[in-house]
This record gives sequence, structure tokens and C-alpha cells, in this order.
Amino acid sequence: NEDYAINLEDDWRFFADVELDELLSDLHSSNASMIAFSSTHLQSRGTFLPDSGVEKQVIHGRLYYHLVSPNWASDYIPLAPNIHDNRIWKTTYITGLAEDGNRERCPEERTKEYVRLHGLQNHCRVLWTEQVVVEDIGRRWLAERNRSKRIMPDKDVDVRLTPEILSAKKGFTRSLSLYERAIKVIPGQTQTYMKRAAGHLGKRPIYADKGFGCYMMDVDGNCYVDYVAGLGVLQLGYCHSATKEAVHSHLGKGVYFSLPTWHEIVAAQ
Repeated sequence: NEDYAINLEDDWRFFADVELDELLSDLHSSNASMIAFSSTHLQSRGTFLPDSGVEKQVIHGRLYYHLVSPNWASDYIPLAPNIHDNRIWKTTYITGLAEDGNRERCPEERTKEYVRLHGLQNHCRVLWTEQVVVEDIGRRWLAERNRSKRIMPDKDVDVRLTPEILSAKKGFTRSLSLYERAIKVIPGQTQTYMKRAAGHLGKRPIYADKGFGCYMMDVDGNCYVDYVAGLGVLQLGYCHSATKEAVHSHLGKGVYFSLPTWHEIVAAQ
């Protein structure tokens, strides 16, 4: 049936039988566009616990899970093996990849962000099997090399940096206003000498607002390729996934203690 397709990858191992005819029947009669196979990794993270944002749906006597907020994976378009409605997902994938042309990024990640940014979660509704039937052997391969998979979209970064945004010139009205406020309370405008506006007022950016990769946007909305890169320390660029994950993992443990931590030793070595 050309209306439906199965996605399988070589770094997954099935350890239980699945009845594809039953899944196809359930997908056809439900309000879903995909049925994904639950994995040992998601089970170990408590993804399907009742209090983690899980809705249940019974189809032809078979139980499925639908993840909703605040579940950590509610915006997660599965990288796992799945059976899906090709009429929805073919268009979604093509459009998502067209919006984000970065070929170095995982295609599924680019599609997930397209779905989230445009509010298409209901249109691309995903059900998960109740039975855990598959494990990700590729994850173990990555762990042995101190690497990990990226499966979550960046929720605080607008990745749609169009040519119009990159080339727009909006002046420095807000930067100059902030500068006038700063010099009244901070000697020299800022504590870091190399970041001072000096004699270039009205001709260059003064205050940054956000950054992504090699791009930085100032408070007036002007976008730049930032060759200065945080005075040289941002070798990976702004909002790099590895840096963000490391920061997020430690925020819950507390920061800036009264004693040294073991991270000093690792950094020194």
C-alpha cells in the first residue's frame, strides 16, 4: 500500500515479534499519522509513566500511548522504527528539510523542529506501542566513544535565519539608548575593556541579544557573522548542542560552590 511506509534503521534490534498488519489496521482507523515502536531507552527514562504526560488510546483492543506536555518527549518525532502515513510524512519531511537546508544536521531533527515551530503536532500525531519491542544498539556504540544522540529540538533558538534576516540593516537606536543608560551607572560602559563601544557609536553593534552557531544578533535585530566569537572562547559557536547539554545537566546540581569540584581536574588535564 503506497499510502503507508515503514521506517527501519540498521542500528536497532527487535527482540519481540510485531504484527505489521495489525499496526497498519490500527493506524488506518485512528487519528494518528505514525505508530512508533517503544524502545528500552525510552522505558528506562520513565517516558511512559502515567504521571509523565501520557494519554492512552485503545484501538481494536490494543493499547497505545500518546505523549503530551509536560512529557519530555512530547515534541519528539521518533527516530525509532515506525509505521507511518506516507501522505502526511513525505510532505512533512520534504518541507522540513527545505526550511532548514543544513545538511550536517540529522534530517529527523530538522523535521522535528519544523513540526514544533509550525504547531503541527496534532497533524503529525504519534502513537507509541505499549509493548517494548526494540533497543537502540547504535546508542551503545556511541556511548563507548563518549558521544550521544541528539533527539530533542532546541526550544529557545529560532533556526530560521533567512537571507532577509541576515541582510537587513535596522540601525542602532536601541543599542544607543542602552549605552546612555550604561554610562550613568557603569564606568566605561562595561566591565570588559575589549567590549567597550569606544569611538564607534552609531556605526557598529553595541549590545548583543542572542546567538546561534556563528551568527550573533544585536538588540536592534541586526544579524552578523561573529568572527570575534566571545573574544575567542566560543570555538564551537553559540548554542552548540554539546555545550547546552552539559550546562543543562549541571544546573540541577547547583553551581559555584564554596569548594572545588572534580571538573577543575579534568579541565586542567
